Amino acid sequence: MLPTKTADPIPDIVVEPGTNYQTKIEPRPPQQKALTALQATMEEEYDKAMVVMATGLGKTYLAAFFAQRFKRVLFIAHREEILHQAKKSFQQVMPEGKYGIYNGKVKESDVDGVFASIYTLSMKEHLQVFRPDSFDLIVVDEFHHAAAKSYNRVLQYFQPKFLLGITATPNRMDGKDVYALCDGNVAFQMHFIEAIQHGWLAPFKYYAVYDDTDYSQITWLGSRYDQTELLSAQLRSDTARNILEAWTKHKQTRTIAFCSSIKQAQFLEEYFNQHSYNTVSLHSQSAINRNEAIQQLQRGEIDVIFTVDLFNEGVDIPPVDTLLFVRPTESLTVFTQQVGRGLRLYDGKDHCTIIDLIGNYRNADIKLSLFNTEGAEEKGKKKPEIMPVVPDNCEVNLDVHVINLLNELTLKRQPRKEKLLKAYKELKEEMGHVHLI
Repeated sequence: MLPTKTADPIPDIVVEPGTNYQTKIEPRPPQQKALTALQATMEEEYDKAMVVMATGLGKTYLAAFFAQRFKRVLFIAHREEILHQAKKSFQQVMPEGKYGIYNGKVKESDVDGVFASIYTLSMKEHLQVFRPDSFDLIVVDEFHHAAAKSYNRVLQYFQPKFLLGITATPNRMDGKDVYALCDGNVAFQMHFIEAIQHGWLAPFKYYAVYDDTDYSQITWLGSRYDQTELLSAQLRSDTARNILEAWTKHKQTRTIAFCSSIKQAQFLEEYFNQHSYNTVSLHSQSAINRNEAIQQLQRGEIDVIFTVDLFNEGVDIPPVDTLLFVRPTESLTVFTQQVGRGLRLYDGKDHCTIIDLIGNYRNADIKLSLFNTEGAEEKGKKKPEIMPVVPDNCEVNLDVHVINLLNELTLKRQPRKEKLLKAYKELKEEMGHVHLI
């Protein structure tokens, strides 16, 4: 059984160079803040809570530290690699516990900590392997997925003493309410901007590069662009040349590039390789093994991994110091997840370079608000400018064409009354006075 403990400080993981052992571990500062908030939540007799923490702050270790208060734990995730990473984290925090995987291949149920695939566990025959009161604590990783029917079935079946949801991005693209699953109780939240200000994540230098693709001519299908039309616009040599020039100008050492399709990833891989760079495209049809590609990138043997939605969640590659966005931002949630891939601290890495192609696609004019330290403006106050206010050690650099484009997109988004008022004020300023008719 897992030991029941109070929140005594426990040293962080430190592996000495040239050794295979580690010292005792304890929560890092953001984790300690979250643990304190969760303790207060329990004292207020809540039995559910969500913790929102930016990628790189150690949500899984936080869950492991919190789990010390409970006897038996169920950890639920939707990706196999997350299950194995979480199991390893729990073992490092509580090595005396007995842990097992429960998925399509392995069914280790008679253990203190069960790390279960939601796809397997949500099936009736597997769910009923466990009693409803089998677990004192249930942890749901990437909690923004928990509004799905599979999670609903599992969460309605079990009766834990406490339910903890952890995520970096609580808002869903389909508008479903994740907050209701934890009774609206957000015990703790820390955005990546706040974490950068504390020095817990790497600062960034953001470069917005103009993309002359006319997205207004590409059919919008409600949540994404038509892939065939988008591809015909993307697979152009002049577009690839623009991307390569921007990357070579601003890049550092290890790059993840986010593409919108497999064909685009393969096209850019070939184009970059033809220009003497060593790159790979990583997706569901890749010949290269995912882990091998990551190891090659970490060792500096390849310059870029072009990927399609494989690195949004559950992948930690701390040495990555450059992010390249060559796709329209269809979801601010996904964009936030992808930005988090480059912000982990790492020896010798003083910042993350973000190279972002900006065209007249949807949400292009509001995505920069994610980097703003001032947050949302109060109702009735002046709306934020195009250029966000970023932490002191960060930079935002916009092409002149990008500034003009974002101003144009912002104006189009304004209500008609607001547009008329803006036009009136501009005319008044230009004339220097007003004629009353």
